Parts: sequence; structure tokens; C-alpha cells
Amino acid sequence: NQHRISDSDVPFNEFYEIFHSTVTGVGRVWSMMTPWDNPHYLKRVWCIFELFVANTESGVVADIIIPKEQEIKMIESLGDVENLLGVLSKTKIENADASKEEDKKNILALVKKDIGFGVLNSKVNALLREWIKATLMGVVDEQSKAESDDGLDNANMLYNIGGAFRKIGDYNKAMETYEQALDIRKRVLGEEGMDEDADTAAVYNGIGNVKYAKGDYNGAL
Repeated sequence: NQHRISDSDVPFNEFYEIFHSTVTGVGRVWSMMTPWDNPHYLKRVWCIFELFVANTESGVVADIIIPKEQEIKMIESLGDVENLLGVLSKTKIENADASKEEDKKNILALVKKDIGFGVLNSKVNALLREWIKATLMGVVDEQSKAESDDGLDNANMLYNIGGAFRKIGDYNKAMETYEQALDIRKRVLGEEGMDEDADTAAVYNGIGNVKYAKGDYNGAL
């Protein structure tokens, strides 16, 4: 545990060697994202560096985990996709803290010299975006396996997830999820009901936006 070590008088260089060998030696690192909208993990210099090392060194895997109740809250927040992406994929190690200010100065100097803040932040945020995508895909899969998904609440949730995929840039998954939402609305509302439903229009608009982003300008009309 890096926090327990850093609270002692271990010199930084020795601390770093212990830290690095521990991360690369365990084989798998779990990073806990809680609360989802302000994860403590992403506020700590050593935690962000740990995530970077685990994601870039051979022989070690970085796994991001979240408590189920926090995952539910995150999914419920998808009406504001920009906030989700802002919270979880705009991490900057230079804005994080450390138990010892000297540790922060040293680790930032090390990062700046070896790889640069931009590279580290980009790799960490790419990993976070992939985790967001995997989490959303898991929700979609659960939804498709449910005994009954014929509810407008489920359709609205899928619409919001489709919007998140679109913002992330996974247009194929966005289209697939929008179409799932549309299928539910067809079963619940029927063709006539869909014609007068503003939320159905929003789904069609999302589909059009995806087609436009993929270069299908005629299909987007």
C-alpha cells in the first residue's frame, strides 16, 4: 500500500522502487472508482501513476471497479453525458495531491522527464473511457437478457447510453443501442403512438447524428 509506505520516512527513490516493483509484481491492480462523480482514487498522484504503470507495463493488468450502487448512480446520470466524461476521463496528474508534498514534486518531475504529463494523462483517460464503454456495454447486455425489457424507462436508459457511446466515438455501439431503444418504443407505443412521441423523435435524431458522424449524410436526413 503506497499510502502506508509514504507515511514513513522512506526516501523517495527507495519508495519509488518499492512502489514500482510492487505494482509490476502483483500481476493485477484494482482501481476503485467511488464515488463515481468524484473518485478519491483520481485525486491522488500515486494512484494515477499506479494506474498508468499497471496499464503500460507488461505482466500486469489494470482493472477498474465500481460498487454496484455507484454504477447505478452513474447510469442514472447519463442524461448529462458531458458531466460523466468530464468526471471520469479528464484526469490530470498534475492536479492531484499526495500525502507528502515532496512526493508530489518528485513524481511530477519524474513524469515530466520520462514521458510528459500529456502522454500519461492521455493513456490514463483512454483507459477510463474504455472502462466507461465496457460498463455501459455490460448494462446493455444485462438489458437484452432480461425477461422483459418492454418499458419506456428501459428505452430511455438505452437512449442515454447510446448518447454516451456517441460522445465517446463508438458509433457502431451507439447505433446498436439506439436501435434497441427504438425497438422497445415500437413494441410499447405502436407505430401511431411513436408518431406523436417526443422521446421517439429524440431517438431518431440520435440515429441521424450517428449516421452523419459516420459520413452517411443522406441517411442522416
